[in-house]
Amino acid sequence: MNDLKYYKEQADHHKKRLESYLENQKQEKKNNALMGKILMAIFGFLIAYSFFPWAQIEDAGVHLGLSFSGLIWGFAMWFNGKNKSNL
Repeated sequence: MNDLKYYKEQADHHKKRLESYLENQKQEKKNNALMGKILMAIFGFLIAYSFFPWAQIEDAGVHLGLSFSGLIWGFAMWFNGKNKSNL
């Protein structure tokens, strides 16, 4: 009888751990989607800033390239988080 009680407690414990894991994973995906939006906003602003007349010409190519890379990174984080947050 003790064995059945032990296994039932273990099953309940593992079920709670699994539910907690799935909830944490879902929250992490939502956070990734939010971080992706923030990154896209920041790097989108930096791309627009590189076209302003007071931007330094010699750094414009590197600045623009890094900003596009950051924008793509933000989009990838947002897209990955958006697709997997509906588990």
